[in-house]
Amino acid sequence: MTDTVKSWIEERRAIHSEGTGVLLRNPYELNREYDLWDEDAEAIADAHNMFPRALDALNKVLELHKPIFYYEHEDSCMNTDEDHCAERHVEFDLGEYYCEDLPTGEEACDSCYDDEGERVAYPCATVRAIEGAIND
Repeated sequence: MTDTVKSWIEERRAIHSEGTGVLLRNPYELNREYDLWDEDAEAIADAHNMFPRALDALNKVLELHKPIFYYEHEDSCMNTDEDHCAERHVEFDLGEYYCEDLPTGEEACDSCYDDEGERVAYPCATVRAIEGAIND
């Protein structure tokens, strides 16, 4: 999840929690206290009660579409210390090891693949669509 989306979700949760005392009521109470139309009171109560679910669903989508990072092959690593190799060289592709201390700067989506079965660059279309929607 990008920092922009993460901060947007956190900001929405903070704003939402500030309204809990007023809005965690049923439509009848809202209607009576604020002189709202029945439909308005029902819409407000429903939006307040469903909003946390929508944020949770958004988080779940973004957890699936998270970045993975590419690293240089272990052959490029100059550190041959056994502890370093055991801790920092990780297997990614069928027995191929890569050094986590040598990032390439490239990222890919953990869930998206193109027609040839290759990972799609991050941020993927799903993350870009979410970012676009919250930045409108």
